[in-house]
Amino acid sequence: MPTKRVALTRRALLKGAGAIALAPYVAASLALGGEGAAAPSNRIALGFIGIGAMGQGHLRCCLDLPEAQIVGVCDVDRWRREHAKAAVETRYAEQRPGGQYRGCEAYTDLRDLLARDDIDAVIIATGDRWHALATSLAVKAGKDVYCEKPVSLTVRQARAMVDVVRRYGRVFQGGLQQRSSGEFIRACDLVRAGAIGKVRVVYVNHPGTVADVDLPAEPVPDGLDWDLWLGPALWHPYNSRFHPYGRPPARSHHQNWFDCIRTRHQPASDVESACRSTIVSHLGCIAHWTGRSLAWDPAREVFPDDAEACRWLARAMRSPWHL
Repeated sequence: MPTKRVALTRRALLKGAGAIALAPYVAASLALGGEGAAAPSNRIALGFIGIGAMGQGHLRCCLDLPEAQIVGVCDVDRWRREHAKAAVETRYAEQRPGGQYRGCEAYTDLRDLLARDDIDAVIIATGDRWHALATSLAVKAGKDVYCEKPVSLTVRQARAMVDVVRRYGRVFQGGLQQRSSGEFIRACDLVRAGAIGKVRVVYVNHPGTVADVDLPAEPVPDGLDWDLWLGPALWHPYNSRFHPYGRPPARSHHQNWFDCIRTRHQPASDVESACRSTIVSHLGCIAHWTGRSLAWDPAREVFPDDAEACRWLARAMRSPWHL
């Protein structure tokens, strides 16, 4: 059964990630050892928020990384969170002499997972409506963050994420995995070195938009908290196409994030670069929605003298959620 919700008070939010509270059967970042594992002082206790499309791939990847210890999973879908919990405990049991392990808790509400002092970092792989809000709650609770792309739903959310991550001094890795891929790093180095001359224009194509928001209502499956799935997004009836499965993200990108959690350096896709990359996508969407070319001021992050376009920079959140 889901754990009773624990309110995130101001005191709880301001706690750092250094305090360790060991509950029965819960393995924190310093608790486990074993052959092939990283030194206890280097192990990172992980929580997962969202175990769907990308989350399952992240989970499988981190189970193979010896310096990571998954201690909590969170999803509004009962089957997904229970399946993830079982997958974690089965894998860790295989690595123990007795073949038994209990040390991963399952949660419905991300606030319950974030209230745990023994979790060092979280991987957020929810839908993009939750990314900015979940990141904000996580860093205020003293956690480092890996957040899938697009890291925000709007331009204003992206800037709010940069501000809160910097204010609380956390390590943030955006899920732009190509920033950790050797061939893309090499290509960027060549462009910066002038191998193709001065870049003046970049062309981007897209195949158009879809009408998924017009999907008809279907019965909500048993075990799915649809209201919490929507979170801050505007209300919309459930449809099975809103709750899909996906494919797994790159191992080296996780490794870069773990390394930076230990060193406190900026990762390959830090909050500023991840948010600016996402803003470019938002600008393309706004130009498509308005049906015209737009001038953009990257310093002020506004469309100068264009009130209509600027209205697309932010979006209201459904109560009680706010950023």
